[in-house]
Parts: sequence; C-alpha cells; structure tokens
Amino acid sequence: MRASGCAVLWLTTSTHDTPLDGSTVHVLTDPTTTARAIGHAATAALRAIAR
Repeated sequence: MRASGCAVLWLTTSTHDTPLDGSTVHVLTDPTTTARAIGHAATAALRAIAR
C-alpha cells in the first residue's frame, strides 16, 4: 500500500500480529499514546497529500 502512496497505521493489541509490509505498528496499551499515534499518522498523511 505504501508503494501506491497510502500510509498504513496498524493498531494491535498483540505483539504476535503480522502487519502489512511498510506499515507503522502501534500496540494498544494506553489510550493517550494511541490517540497521539493516530494524530501523528493523520498529520503525516495530510502533509504528504499537500506536497
């Protein structure tokens, strides 16, 4: 997906998942850090579109 310009944020509760190649992985342990990770991913995606 990344090769076609689509960033992927993989949210998981397990370290045993197999995420898509090139995805950014975030293990769900704390709501605050999860919200921050989603926010950063969204900001990065919007910046990439604006370029």
